[in-house]
Parts: sequence; structure tokens; C-alpha cells
Amino acid sequence: MRSKLNGALFVVVTKEVYVDFLNGKKYELRRLERQWNKERVQPGRKVVVGCGYSGPRLWGTVGREIVVGSLWEIFHRVPFFAKIEPRARSRQEAIKLNQTLLGNSKQYIAFEIIFERAHA
Repeated sequence: MRSKLNGALFVVVTKEVYVDFLNGKKYELRRLERQWNKERVQPGRKVVVGCGYSGPRLWGTVGREIVVGSLWEIFHRVPFFAKIEPRARSRQEAIKLNQTLLGNSKQYIAFEIIFERAHA
């Protein structure tokens, strides 16, 4: 698998999140840790979003916007919370949902993904 990625960042997501990306989600959010940090998540780096490890894939590039901070800071710095969490009805709901999904951490990283071509 690694040779097929050619150094791309491999982002494994659930089917629900994969569909969110198909429907316009623009950012991925992870806990800031060994694999997910500003050294590895660099603007211009290729990204592969995979629906699980063996499902369909979307190819793209890390965009210019990379935000590191608490969930509150991230959801207030990215202009539209729905770009990170499209199923939430409010910024507060988006924060709570991601707190539950990602667990407690002092810092998180959110990064923009620019896909190679439109997907519908």
C-alpha cells in the first residue's frame, strides 16, 4: 500500500465521513500527535482520503490553511464550521461531536484538503 501512496498522507475515514467529503466537506480534523502534526501535514503535500483501508479513495493536496489549537480555537478560526463538520447544526454541536469522536487532547490539527477533481 505504501508504495502506491508515493509519500502521500493517508487519511482513513469512516463511510459517513467519506460521504461528507463527496458532499463538500473541506477539512479533516485530528488530534495533534506523532502522525498528525505540522511537520507531516504541510501545504502542497498529496493526500489520499480512503473509505476504510480498502475502500474507494479521493486524491487531493493539503491546502494553505492548517490550524492547530483547541477544538474551540479551530472551530472559531475556520470561517464556516460546516467545512469541518457538515452534519452539525451549530458550531457548539460541531465542537461537542468532535470532542466525543476524537477524545480529549490539548491540541488538534485541522487541515484543508483540495481535491484533484470535483466528485459528485
